[in-house]
Amino acid sequence: MKPRTVMSGERRPHVVLVAYYFPPLGGSGVQRVAKWVKYLPEFGWDVTVLTVEPGAYFAFDETLLDEVREAGARIIRTRTLDPTRAGRKHRAVGALSERKRRLLT
Repeated sequence: MKPRTVMSGERRPHVVLVAYYFPPLGGSGVQRVAKWVKYLPEFGWDVTVLTVEPGAYFAFDETLLDEVREAGARIIRTRTLDPTRAGRKHRAVGALSERKRRLLT
């Protein structure tokens, strides 16, 4: 699919993406949303992302956040009552072991 050409003076379509997991958090689910945000402007879309402030998480990837910013996306971050954000901003935590994960599910 070829990128859409926007004529001078024409309004670009605008999309708002709501994503709980968003860069600088890392991981496969985060990458999917980040790549949408990165490539939509090439196809003539303006993008705004509504997400939460990053808290403790098992993976961080600042390069994904850089890609999103370079694409010109507007990022709106809100507060949340998620307990991982209680005093541990931007801190990597270990992922659960397979055994512990099975016990919880």
